[in-house]
Amino acid sequence: MKNSHKLVLHGITNICGREIIFTNDAFTKFTGYSEEEVTGKTLHF
Repeated sequence: MKNSHKLVLHGITNICGREIIFTNDAFTKFTGYSEEEVTGKTLHF
């Protein structure tokens, strides 16, 4: 079976847009951002 990686970015909607509340390891490896850097930011970071 071929390895697969799925990027997960979960957010909630607030007055400023969708706020990031969770990322997974694939997201941090792919983007280079740590979970701490993006948690609480909107999707427009």
